[in-house]
Amino acid sequence: MRRLIIIITLSLLSASVAFGQTEGGQTGKPPTTESQASQSPKGWSRTGRHRENYFLTVDSKVRHGGRASATLISKNAASDEGFGSMKQEIKADDYRGKRLRYSGYVKTEIGDQPAALWMRVEADEGKILAFDNMDSRPLKKATGWKRYEIVLDVPENALFIALGALFEGKGQIWVDDLKLETVGQDTASTDMHASPEVKQEMEEEDEEYRRTHKEDFERAVRQAKERLSTMPTRPVNFDFEN
Repeated sequence: MRRLIIIITLSLLSASVAFGQTEGGQTGKPPTTESQASQSPKGWSRTGRHRENYFLTVDSKVRHGGRASATLISKNAASDEGFGSMKQEIKADDYRGKRLRYSGYVKTEIGDQPAALWMRVEADEGKILAFDNMDSRPLKKATGWKRYEIVLDVPENALFIALGALFEGKGQIWVDDLKLETVGQDTASTDMHASPEVKQEMEEEDEEYRRTHKEDFERAVRQAKERLSTMPTRPVNFDFEN
């Protein structure tokens, strides 16, 4: 899954497709049209490598708490090489200098390919300051509702925080009752970027991507700056009921 660290990081940086945000629930079955898939949770967008092979929508039948959950579903055309992700971005203003815990409940119906929560703290020009996609503790196969968490520090030069959930290959996952909260230094960080080995690998891959996809990267950085002005300062619709 190590290679997926880089793929996920760069794909989430460079591509985002936001569906419309109509209210309404699905039955847990894959939507059959983009119109049905447009009932995605307010405040969330679909991303990922080969993200066109995935639907992001709400489910009023399968849920952990409340009236609905979010579900990410692979289409029939999904291959084992792609992954789908749901993403939300928030300004880092209120969180700089703090340690954050991002947690939530996840249910899966997948194969041997990984699923996970993920979180990234980013500075100017696409620089990654902290990152975790549960590489060392991925979800696999069919699992019932279970709580998972990510803990990252937000440096003073952070611009925004991106977070969400993902899975690779075919299947379906549900996410519900997410939470983002400040914790003390006694809560251990899960930052993969803190590992010198991973940090070096990510920086090398990042440099290669910048060099070989210069225009795509520059466009992604411009788009991120444009989105920054409209990003919320706090998480939106973490219970998927809006």
